[in-house]
Amino acid sequence: MDSSTLNTRPKVHFSHTLFVYANLKWRFGPLEWLLATPAFHHWHHTRTGPINRNYASTLPWIDRALGSFRLPREWPEKYGTRAAMPDALVDQPVYPLLGGARAAGGSAPGTGAADVADPTSPRPEPTGRSSA
Repeated sequence: MDSSTLNTRPKVHFSHTLFVYANLKWRFGPLEWLLATPAFHHWHHTRTGPINRNYASTLPWIDRALGSFRLPREWPEKYGTRAAMPDALVDQPVYPLLGGARAAGGSAPGTGAADVADPTSPRPEPTGRSSA
């Protein structure tokens, strides 16, 4: 490969990544079957409907072949985790490093998520057979 190809490929990949992560509610017709789009990525992060979908970061046809493709016409109602998260973008990257919901006193400021279970809490012991 020549150097211009090697220099162009990362730029195209980076540009596509920015596009996929953009909070755009645009639809792209047949292009959505070939390349990941913001809608494809939105459904990857849904909390409602079928979850665990759309794992291919660039090529949705891989998800179609593996049965994990999901891209309805409507948009997800809710996204992300059930854990409380800070509203401010600058607070979100450090949130897990500060102990998550525990550091925020049980819920993140401004989320109104006091009723959301703290994911860092100890899980109850499973019922049923014991391995001991």
